[in-house]
Amino acid sequence: MAGEAPYRGVYLGFRFEAVTGEETRAQLLATALRFLDPAVVPASPPPAPALAIEP
Repeated sequence: MAGEAPYRGVYLGFRFEAVTGEETRAQLLATALRFLDPAVVPASPPPAPALAIEP
């Protein structure tokens, strides 16, 4: 791979824990992991399984 560094890194100017909202944190983490290795996180998450609620 000409022109590519053999490593990558992600630097945040803030603590990851400071990101409010579980979904926002998950999106940030997925984006960072996708940048580091696209094979780790699919471009779109699979649909959540339906929950069976019994009366």
